[in-house]
Amino acid sequence: MAETASSRGNDIILHLPMQALMETFYLEPGALTSDMTEQEFKQSLLDSIRSIPYLKGVNNHMGSLITSQSDSMQWLMDELVKTDLYFVDSRTTVKTVAQQTASQYQIKNTRRNVFLDHELNRPAIEFQFKRLINLPKKNGSAVAIGHPFPETLNVLEEYIPQLKAAGIQLLPVSQLIQEQLIAQAKQKNKWNNSKSLTQSGLSTHLKKSIN
Repeated sequence: MAETASSRGNDIILHLPMQALMETFYLEPGALTSDMTEQEFKQSLLDSIRSIPYLKGVNNHMGSLITSQSDSMQWLMDELVKTDLYFVDSRTTVKTVAQQTASQYQIKNTRRNVFLDHELNRPAIEFQFKRLINLPKKNGSAVAIGHPFPETLNVLEEYIPQLKAAGIQLLPVSQLIQEQLIAQAKQKNKWNNSKSLTQSGLSTHLKKSIN
């Protein structure tokens, strides 16, 4: 599956299981848990990375507990920074420090904006997809996460062809991150230029006042 998807230009992302706050959730093989030592945590991560070919990035599956723990996220980024992999914060908790930690390590990253199928019924999925379409118009880009449920796939099959007419381009996550970085750099330059003009104007005003 990874080989086929990669040959079609799709990004392969490791959907890495992480411990959730609710212990009743089933943890898949390779899950990162809070009772692991640093060595166990990092070795499990490396085993997962090595198990899937053509990887471009990593994102968290569940992880409402682990992604809120600074030590755990530092251990994660300690290893990711040695690779070319990006990180997508699924934001399964508002207390997540995953994206913040990735940025501190200068790892390319982004975050989930919309869960398409948190409620597994067609009207709810359609509602979330329409939210997704509106977000790029406001913010320039957006990331959605969904699952291969029949309900989700049916909505995607119907609505994805409509994106072009709405002026929205569907991108691999790796390309989207690059676009976001370019937009951030432009915004930073714009802010710096504005700041310089303000300081220049203030300097001129002070000079006239002194004279």
